Amino acid sequence: ALLKRGVGADAALEADGVAAAVDPDTVPGESGPQAGREAVRRLRGQG
Repeated sequence: ALLKRGVGADAALEADGVAAAVDPDTVPGESGPQAGREAVRRLRGQG
């Protein structure tokens, strides 16, 4: 399944009526500023 980055590894999930979980070892860590967010900031003249 595809999850948004904002979903925590400890979130209660359900897929088609079946309980699901995220393996915390597969969650990417924060790697600094997101490219899309930086582009929006530049377009708004904030950076």
